[in-house]
Parts: sequence; C-alpha cells; structure tokens
Amino acid sequence: MRLQAIYATPHQNGNRIDLTWHNPDPTQFPGVRVVRRPGRHPVDPDDGVVVAEALGLTAATDQPLKGETVYYYALFPFAAALPRLYQRDRHNRAAAMATSPYGHAAQMARLLPAIYHRYDTMTTDQVA
Repeated sequence: MRLQAIYATPHQNGNRIDLTWHNPDPTQFPGVRVVRRPGRHPVDPDDGVVVAEALGLTAATDQPLKGETVYYYALFPFAAALPRLYQRDRHNRAAAMATSPYGHAAQMARLLPAIYHRYDTMTTDQVA
C-alpha cells in the first residue's frame, strides 16, 4: 500500500526532523510504523530505530538527532489485526538532513558596535 505526500522536514530549531504523510486507505491499513536508519533506507520494519508506531498516525517527530547528518526513513502501513503484517513499498520513503542551531544571528549581533544596539527596541521574548 502506497502512502501519499510523504515529507521529511528538518525543524528550524535544529536536531529534529518532522515527518508527515497522507494515508489513502485508513480503513484497511489504519496503522503506520516509521523506521529510521543513517546511511540507507530501512528495508523492513525491524531494520533500524522505530521512531513511531500507532493506529491513525499521519505525522511523527524524530528527536534528538545529530546535526548535519542525513537520516533515512521508511514507512510501513499495517492492518489493525494481530500479528501485524507490515506492507512494504519502496515509494514509502523519505530522507532529510538534521540541522544544528549554531546561533549565527546572535553571534553577528554581538559583533556589532555598541552604538547600533541602541536601535534594538525588541527584547528576545518579543521575537516570535
């Protein structure tokens, strides 16, 4: 069973990847297992770290991750009955590189001469 609109997106704060997908047949395959591996895509449901597994799952968050590292994901839909029989489809894959928060903007702001800081009117808790 092929899932649709599979996205793996690095989070803006770093060290995290958010995964989303659409299940076109939630009545027959209501559950999904998300598996992660560095280096290559997982080939079966036990080939790596299980990030998430649940019925009705359409999103997952993988954290904490090492920054500047590419992580490969495979999604395995399954029926609700036990034992679980996972569906394999080579299209149910995604990859993303986890980023790291280096704080370059704050570092550059500290390097500015003090005279320019008088124009800063917003405090850090006001910044969204």
